[in-house]
Amino acid sequence: MNRSRVSTVKWNLFFHYFTVAYAIISGIALVPLYLKYIPLDLYGGWLATSNIIAWLSIVDPGVSSVVMQRISFSYGQKDSQALNGLITNGICLSLVLALLICAIGLIVAPLIFSVLNLSDTQSYLVLQTAFTIAIFGTALMVLSYGFTAINMGFQSSLGIGLIFAITNLSSLVVIAVLLYLGIGVLALPWALVFRGAGLSLGNAAYMFWRLRTEPMQFRVSFQGLRELVAMLSYTFWGKAMDGIAGNMDALLIARFLGPEVVPILSLTRKAPDLSRTFLERPAMAFMPAISHLFGSGDVKRTQEILLRLLRMIIWLMGLAVVGFLLLNEPFVRLWVGAKLYAGSTINMLIVLGLVVTVVVSVLSNLCYSLGNIKGNSLTLMAQSFVSIFLMYFGGQIFGMAGVVLAPTIAMVVVSGWYYPRAFIRLLNLTWGEVKTLLYEFTRVAAAALLVGVSFTLVNPLTWLEFISVSVALVASYVVTLTFISTSLRRELVTLWTRIK
Repeated sequence: MNRSRVSTVKWNLFFHYFTVAYAIISGIALVPLYLKYIPLDLYGGWLATSNIIAWLSIVDPGVSSVVMQRISFSYGQKDSQALNGLITNGICLSLVLALLICAIGLIVAPLIFSVLNLSDTQSYLVLQTAFTIAIFGTALMVLSYGFTAINMGFQSSLGIGLIFAITNLSSLVVIAVLLYLGIGVLALPWALVFRGAGLSLGNAAYMFWRLRTEPMQFRVSFQGLRELVAMLSYTFWGKAMDGIAGNMDALLIARFLGPEVVPILSLTRKAPDLSRTFLERPAMAFMPAISHLFGSGDVKRTQEILLRLLRMIIWLMGLAVVGFLLLNEPFVRLWVGAKLYAGSTINMLIVLGLVVTVVVSVLSNLCYSLGNIKGNSLTLMAQSFVSIFLMYFGGQIFGMAGVVLAPTIAMVVVSGWYYPRAFIRLLNLTWGEVKTLLYEFTRVAAAALLVGVSFTLVNPLTWLEFISVSVALVASYVVTLTFISTSLRRELVTLWTRIK
């Protein structure tokens, strides 16, 4: 029970950023391959169908995240009795949820054409088969989350990271081979089944191996089931509503504007979405270690680590904002063609949403790791209600712009004040520490503005020009922010000292 938190965080960061690399390969590099072997309208139909598939996972009340947080906390307290109950209950609940997803999915499958407003023609019939296959893939993924959560709670990182890397890289090969063999859009759900099976079997085997190496004697125990279910009753509604709200945009656009419009929004925001993943990953990687550290009672050390982490995320966020405001249009144009770019107005709304989403998501994850499970769940539920309402009517009235802007407004109204307040309360931060973070945010905004103005007229026409401009923009931003920010200079000095 003395596993190194530092080692856990380092490996978690490595594999979280491997996830980003995998997302870039699957979400960017493979898209031209998808468009080569799958017709555009059918690919748009699959993207909209994926929203419904994601909705199936709302039956999961957040078992994996709750189990991971509670196991990390109990592991920090060295409470073997609590760990036995959490492991047993976590596995059983994950298995029940996987079976429930299969049952609900098979009932919903015949309804997807009416939900998406698609004609029941021969070209679209394959989507129903794809949906049915994806149901079983989704169930296997949910099952794997339970085993992975237990392993993460035990501060594992290298083992589960290798399982994740091998399985997901293999799934890319599966997609490419199946597309080449001519099965078209069905390659995507079969790859999901492959990933779910690989992650479930790999993490289950690793979990049993870890239990054999731990000094604690594992015994099947249902102790704490009532408390766990009571906690999940809060997380369920928040996660369910967030799942619906987060996977509603493509469905609404397909219904109001047509399935051929869905790829335009999806491809325009692909790179910003990937950068959001990159920005959110550090907080997610720290979650098991933070719960473990907080469970050990070292609040001061927790404060220092999280404030430093927030500063680094703010620095990276400024670079992402100026980069996508200036370079997203040439990126999409060079990648898939100018006709699949949604326009500068939509792009600005996407970047605005990026800022708000990253701030809210990072603070939400950190508050969750500190034990604020009930508050997080209620806030997420309220935010999702507002988002769904605004997306539906915004999509009807303003089209794509209304759908894109609605979640940002919902986050500002509901979560924009709650999570900062909860974070300050949980860590007992002083006003001086809060002001330091706000000043850093201002410095980042100033650096991004200066660099943005300097590169306004730049318009790369080839990939070589795009790469050159990107490198110059990154260098300019780093230099500008280094002059402005004392904290960044201090971090760079520390880094240089460690290198020497």
